[in-house]
Amino acid sequence: TPITRFGLRRETIGIGRYSDEYKAKTHPKAPSKGPIDLKYANLTSESVDLKWTAVSLPPDEATVDYYEIILKIDGEKMEYRSNISRRHVTLSRPGVYTATVYARNSGPHRSPPSNIITFNTDGDITQDTGKSLSDGALTAIITSCGVFLLTIVIISFWYYLYKRKDRAK
Repeated sequence: TPITRFGLRRETIGIGRYSDEYKAKTHPKAPSKGPIDLKYANLTSESVDLKWTAVSLPPDEATVDYYEIILKIDGEKMEYRSNISRRHVTLSRPGVYTATVYARNSGPHRSPPSNIITFNTDGDITQDTGKSLSDGALTAIITSCGVFLLTIVIISFWYYLYKRKDRAK
């Protein structure tokens, strides 16, 4: 959407004098589409690389000037900017973060948000929105299953010995 510029003056009735000119302009609309496919890579306890697919807008819409990245942890909100569709972010502390990205232009409004991702830098478990598990999480799941199966085997063996003892009587 084009930006319209206005020049306004006030005339004093009867005197014919004009005030100084007041200049104003309209702001462009926010981009109608937000970034898509937000992902993270190279996650450590201290930093993360965020990547997303850039906005593709119709020719009659305003351009995207930059992307606004918002990270949240325990109520703390951190905002970053990027002119390209990726950003390396230094994390303030270990924990569970959520991240989302918006497309912005010179206007006051932002695009719809990208998908929201969650990643955990606390310990060795790293995941995003529960869709994929790291080696640490997989190890924890396998260990839990192993303990459960071992418990079943012990109970079964104890039951077998108990029944065998009853048969001997």
